[in-house]
Amino acid sequence: METISHLRTLLITALGDHGSQNIDQELFDSLMVHKSRLVNVFNVGDRNPQEQKEIEAGKTVINGKQVAVNADFARQVVFLSQHLECSERYMAGLLHHIMTQNPNITPVSCLELAVAEFHSRRRYLVDCLRYLLEASEAAESSDAPPLLQHLDRYVRTDLIKPQTLPTGGEITLARRIFQEIENLGKVIVRADNTRRSAQTNTVFPQQGSPMLGFDISNARYDSLKYERRNLATCLYLIARLGVVSSNEIKTMVEWMITNPNHGMTFYVLTTVLGAFDTVDPNTLGGRHRSNIANDKAFVSFMTKKLDSTTEWKEPGLKATILLKWTLFLTEHRHRNPSLENSEGFRTEELEVQIWNAVQGDIFLYLSMALLQLRRSTVTFSPSLLSGMTLSPEQQEQREVPADDFKVYVLNAFEAIVRSLITHASSELRKIKQRQEDLVLASARTDRARANPSRFRPTSTTEPEKQTSPRNDIAMLYSFIGLLYSNLPAESALQFWGAGSQVERNRANYLEYLETTAGRLPAFLQWAVWSTHTQDANMTMALYDMLAGLSKGQQCSELAYNFMARGGGEVVPGTSMPSGGSSVSWDVVFGLLESWATGHNARAHVEPQGNRHNILGGSSTLISQLTRGQENKIGLQDILLAQLFLRLLSTVVTHSVAVRVTISGHAHFRAIPTLISLIPLRVPLELKGMIFETLAAFCQPGAGIPGIEICRAVWTLMERLEVINVRAGATVSFGSSFMSVKGVEIELEEIEAVHGLYPATIPFLKLLSTLIHTPKRIPLKDRVSDQASTNTIPESLGQPYRLPGIGPFVNFVIDNVFSKISLREYRRPSERWQMNDLCLAFIKRILASYDMESLLASAEEGSLKESSVVQYLVHPGYEVMKRMLTSSNLQGVVLSYVVEGLLGFEKGFAEEEPFFKSTIIRRTRNISEVLDILFGNESVLDESVSWQEEVFRPFREIGQSHLKIIEFVQSLTFEWEDSLAVKPVDLQLLAEVNLQACLRKDAAGCEIIDRSSLLMLLTTARRALFAHNKIVTPVQAQQLEAETSYILESSAIENHRRQVVHAVSTGFEAWRRVLDITLTRCFDYLPQDHRENMLFDILHVLPTIIKSEDIHESTVVLLSEVVLSSMTKLHEDRRHQVILQSAGGEPHSELLPAERLYLILRNILDCIVGSNHIELVRGNLYAALINYVNLVSSPDDSMSKTQMVAVSAFTSSREGSPFNNPHSLVPHVSPSQNSQLQMNSLALLKTGLERLLTIVARDAIDGTEVWKTVAFMLLDSLVQLSPLEKQHPVLIPLKRHGILSNFVQGIKESDSLLQSVLKPDPDDLNPLYVYESKMSFFICMAETRAGAERPESDSSFVDHDSFLPSAIQRYHNLFMPSLQIVVAMLATLGGKHATASNQALDFISRHSATIVILLKNETGYFSLALLEELDLLVTLCAEVLPLVPRSEMASTHSGFGAINAAILGLSTKCLGSGTWTDAIKPVTDGEVLHASVVAPEVRRKEQLLRKALITYAGATSEFTEPELNLVFSPVYVASRYDERSSHFLATIPTIGDALEVLNLLCQDLAATLKHMSDIFAELSARDLIAVDNIQEIVGDLDLGFIKDLEIGQKRNLICRQLEKMITEAQRDAKTTLNTLEMLLLLLWRHIMSYAEGTHPHPLNTSTATAVRLISSPDPGEFRLQVGKKLQRLESLMMNDSLSGDEWRASRTYMEIMSRRLRDSTNMVDADEETS
Repeated sequence: METISHLRTLLITALGDHGSQNIDQELFDSLMVHKSRLVNVFNVGDRNPQEQKEIEAGKTVINGKQVAVNADFARQVVFLSQHLECSERYMAGLLHHIMTQNPNITPVSCLELAVAEFHSRRRYLVDCLRYLLEASEAAESSDAPPLLQHLDRYVRTDLIKPQTLPTGGEITLARRIFQEIENLGKVIVRADNTRRSAQTNTVFPQQGSPMLGFDISNARYDSLKYERRNLATCLYLIARLGVVSSNEIKTMVEWMITNPNHGMTFYVLTTVLGAFDTVDPNTLGGRHRSNIANDKAFVSFMTKKLDSTTEWKEPGLKATILLKWTLFLTEHRHRNPSLENSEGFRTEELEVQIWNAVQGDIFLYLSMALLQLRRSTVTFSPSLLSGMTLSPEQQEQREVPADDFKVYVLNAFEAIVRSLITHASSELRKIKQRQEDLVLASARTDRARANPSRFRPTSTTEPEKQTSPRNDIAMLYSFIGLLYSNLPAESALQFWGAGSQVERNRANYLEYLETTAGRLPAFLQWAVWSTHTQDANMTMALYDMLAGLSKGQQCSELAYNFMARGGGEVVPGTSMPSGGSSVSWDVVFGLLESWATGHNARAHVEPQGNRHNILGGSSTLISQLTRGQENKIGLQDILLAQLFLRLLSTVVTHSVAVRVTISGHAHFRAIPTLISLIPLRVPLELKGMIFETLAAFCQPGAGIPGIEICRAVWTLMERLEVINVRAGATVSFGSSFMSVKGVEIELEEIEAVHGLYPATIPFLKLLSTLIHTPKRIPLKDRVSDQASTNTIPESLGQPYRLPGIGPFVNFVIDNVFSKISLREYRRPSERWQMNDLCLAFIKRILASYDMESLLASAEEGSLKESSVVQYLVHPGYEVMKRMLTSSNLQGVVLSYVVEGLLGFEKGFAEEEPFFKSTIIRRTRNISEVLDILFGNESVLDESVSWQEEVFRPFREIGQSHLKIIEFVQSLTFEWEDSLAVKPVDLQLLAEVNLQACLRKDAAGCEIIDRSSLLMLLTTARRALFAHNKIVTPVQAQQLEAETSYILESSAIENHRRQVVHAVSTGFEAWRRVLDITLTRCFDYLPQDHRENMLFDILHVLPTIIKSEDIHESTVVLLSEVVLSSMTKLHEDRRHQVILQSAGGEPHSELLPAERLYLILRNILDCIVGSNHIELVRGNLYAALINYVNLVSSPDDSMSKTQMVAVSAFTSSREGSPFNNPHSLVPHVSPSQNSQLQMNSLALLKTGLERLLTIVARDAIDGTEVWKTVAFMLLDSLVQLSPLEKQHPVLIPLKRHGILSNFVQGIKESDSLLQSVLKPDPDDLNPLYVYESKMSFFICMAETRAGAERPESDSSFVDHDSFLPSAIQRYHNLFMPSLQIVVAMLATLGGKHATASNQALDFISRHSATIVILLKNETGYFSLALLEELDLLVTLCAEVLPLVPRSEMASTHSGFGAINAAILGLSTKCLGSGTWTDAIKPVTDGEVLHASVVAPEVRRKEQLLRKALITYAGATSEFTEPELNLVFSPVYVASRYDERSSHFLATIPTIGDALEVLNLLCQDLAATLKHMSDIFAELSARDLIAVDNIQEIVGDLDLGFIKDLEIGQKRNLICRQLEKMITEAQRDAKTTLNTLEMLLLLLWRHIMSYAEGTHPHPLNTSTATAVRLISSPDPGEFRLQVGKKLQRLESLMMNDSLSGDEWRASRTYMEIMSRRLRDSTNMVDADEETS
């Protein structure tokens, strides 16, 4: 079966030959074979249950034949059919093809190849569609070859023509493509989720379903994106052909109404605009468009959708479609005058629609879209758009098209502008006049208000006059300027009335119309003369437009001529009156000179007698300037002057002729005038624009006149002393001083104070531009020796100092570069821009230092003393001297390379375009010095050892001594091919197809094969001679030149391909080596150096990730390495602490703070400052989580849940005697870790809001895997937030509505969470996302600011809809909700009414489930269940005061059932039964840490018992005068493990209380004994035995322990013993607090029963149980209880516990013990014997 790849090859071959060969029959045969596949696009059949049953039965149909298949083949087919969502028979055929081509293939490889083949066919298919559609469009040209015409016929008759569906009806190719684009959006999301959760390798198990590995899943994801992107391009090409139907346009318009910020918005918008393009009406596309315009139903549809009453999500998008549609109808009406009175074509209707489109801010919308498209370019921004930014939805959701499609977008926008000017110029004039009238009316009204009179009307002002005036025409001008600044040069030629005659075809039909209409120059001329100089906004916008229209050499020269004529005529000879006298070089230069001289230096007669100047006022401003120096220039004057200078800068940049003409114009005096403005007190912004303009004049490439311009600038700056050029001048009293002038004063006293540098940065740019180097001179000028690089006058500065630019060099190095880190910056990017410009200045000085000629003279023996002087006064000498000696410059430059950016990163910008160039320039500066020093070894004959000493520090700059880091750094090189080729116009060999010569070399790199190329060229040469095309010597010479050009170009292309392939392969190999190092060989690394190795890796990689030259797959790879390195750093930290503490290091836990901060900055910069794919961000998120864990304090060993449970009781029982929180929560003293956390938070704050926005976007809209990671990162950030009172993390989350979105997401995830609770769920990712989200909420709820947010949303704790029966996974859903409720209550306190009521509501809603959990009739216990029960009991104790007593009466519903369940739980857990034996590790985490389960069981058992006793105390109200009985008077403990008993205790007894009292006493005694033993050992540190170190320290490597000395082993043991003391003290505190509550509770009950007067029980359950038991005899009761209390006498608290806290507990226990003895009439043993 012929594959689609063969058709693709045929198309590339045929189209690559430009159709000059005969039509290849094979191509069209293949097109007919694949017609159905091309028409159906990606539709190869859906999944079919019948086909699945057939394949599972062992048979199927392949290529029309029924064949038998085995079980493995069937499993593969079914899996791939499900995964790729296609027909089983199609997949069977594809698998059969794979196996036929690879008979011995393994199942895993077969799966991967099948997926790869599936998507390669789809890519080839969409490529074929694109090639065919492009060929069809190219066929419209008059000189199109026959091949293109035949392909066009095939496209229109066989592809685009509607096809009949099997189910009936028809579908067009455009409709099918659009459906595929919509479907691919969903498939891409699923594929993204799959690849993120994929394993490393593909798995094909014997049983069960196969699983694709990450590599093939990632390749599928990339292919899907490629397919959608190119399908969208095909849809646009179909629209350009004009063959989309009205129904298809309807579908796209409705799609845009609801998807204004979608990944495909730019593509679909451009397609719709292309469908309404103006084309030749005699073409097929023109006739199709005419049919659309005549479709009354479609016109009615568009009228309704674009009506002013119809709301769109994006008004600007609606306005764009409305304007394009109106212009489309207008063009059609012009061709058909009979439609003038038809519905939709009336003049008034069209005018209203244009007005509505303009009022809908179309020009603002299109301008902001252009700003988004050009995000990586550097062009000017219109003045009216300053300060405006895209919305978050536009930035995050609206995907910027690929570069090849951006051209289509720009062309579509240009078509709108051209059509608007062509058909609606009169409407634009009306709009301008109407808006001006509104402004004038508003002004008159304002004056009337300001000057009231008795004749003032009483009517109020209309509301529309209260609104701010609109500037739509001004915005149009700015949009035009921005558009043409992004279009190719010379695109605006027709605006200037220029441009050659163009052919009448579809591509440039609008340009063809313009050649006869001449509307563009008329529009430009109208824009100039209709712009009043008093209208500042309009004037500024006009200059924005002129600057954009001046792009290109011809355009800039035409703009110059237009300005030279005074703005009167755009096209010479036109008669339109000119009112725009401000658009004149003479007026503006005259005004600038008047500013400089302080008086009107030269009289100037305006062309039309007007005295209005450019700066918005009349000539009175000039006369005012003559009155004195105190006059100030207005703000509007400054802005307009800046725009004029921008226009001037544009024209002199693009045209050397204009540059030379203006600079040499005697009347303008441009250079002297501009420089003379510098010393004046003009605003720094204007001064900066002056420097920018001067820099444009001083660009290289203008030959000798350009050199003279530069020398004039140097001379004038020296004469006017823009800086202090007389630094060495001596004043009176024989003392010299360094004074500052001009730019220096402004830098120090104004810019540095305010943190803004509007003048210094352009001045640095000017200085660096003034230095010309050979590489910056055009090659033709260098070859012809017509250019010089010496731009500095020889006698500059004489006689008062040495000649040269020394003061300027000193200013750049000493005043700016060396002090960059000492200054403040309101815009952090300015720091890096200053860095970059200073280094550019230094680098160009070094590059212009021609030491080769000096060395050549030395070699020739012609070196003279006089010739050496020029090298000594050259600024390169001073710079080299500083670089090679211990100077400040050397230290600063080397610090950048060696230490990175440690001293310069404060307030680092989120997105910094100058960062990369700064670092590169530093490296190149060093390289320049080395090249100068060691470029010629024949002259420097010093010893090799000296040379080696000099070279060594430079080789080691920025390099780690680790080979693994040296290797990866070696891959980030810059290279330049030594081969160069001069372009040759291929006339004879233009048909040579180099694609046919591509082969893979031995390394796997696809290159142009030399043998194949030579054979191809030989064949082509023979054919030329055979057809007598090589006859004359000129033709033979042309053939030789073309042959050489092809061979040389192929060699250069092969070099590029090989370098790129080698770099990518190198990164992959490096990653594999590093993985082996970090996994299998990590323990073999030197233990005292491996942490530094990880720090070095983490220091190097982010810089590489941020590089723009790295391929996306490499960026993913490096982000994974960052994650693995950070994870390893965190994991290895404990070992490093042990290693350092073993050596007696007192600060063994200290981390290198500065290195950590640098890593944090780099990771944040990679996340925030770049636009990487989600996989890269996810890896960096995980790395940041590990960073937070690394810097967090390790001393806090209590879990979050335990802290919540403890604090919940203490915060609510304020009236209790046990409410001292300090006795419950361990105190952590401030440590280095807390300082790290605070400093890390300070660094995070610099770009925190942007970071949170990005992370929140991934948490909301990302794939399931990265949602989990994003919420985990938010959890980590919230943990840092409480370090500051303002909670910097929580505030942005609230302000932007992110938190509300998260809370609402809990409610919306019900259905997904229900699916998790199925017996065999398909996917557990929703559970993981839920757990991470709830963990974030728990951490947030532990702060008051965070707790108050979710408690205000009643839906937050409403989980009724996903709480089914209590099964294993249910605990994972219920536990986080429970933790949040407890945390909120603990943070806000029990007196917080809203929080308490919602907690009670939570319990009431889930009372049935809570009862099941508390009763736990299955006997199943786990550590997680213990913690869950602890929180439940604690929460119930908190809300108990709010429960009505009537609700406690029922034991089967409401809180009464929960109360009964808790009391029943007490009978199990308070006694000494064996219930804890049933606790086994269940979860993966518990199984992994099975060795520590027993201590955890004991700790959680203690907490649960404490919670139960707390609840019993709250139930009995034991601190109140009247006691509610909870314990029954039975003094025998319940036996939970005695299953033979017929009586199941439902409430705890006095015996249970005595039993738990006994256990608590024993635990406390054991703990105190353990502490005493440890204190005893620590008191004799030097005598500690080390034989049992493995048992004490834990799981350390035996080899590591054996290598330690005795003293080091003792240090480790002591460190561990001190930790054990801390843990024992914590356990003792918990036990003591439980004992205190139990003693009080027990004493109150004993007193009640011993006195025989029992108060009524609290609830029915207690009352029923008590009634079943006869009332005890008081005497007997005292006797029996007294016997059990004898054990209290053995409880003693030793001196190991000191402090007021312990003494208070000891005193209280002694008092309560005495009261208990008194209540039971206990007597001494001697009295009892007598």
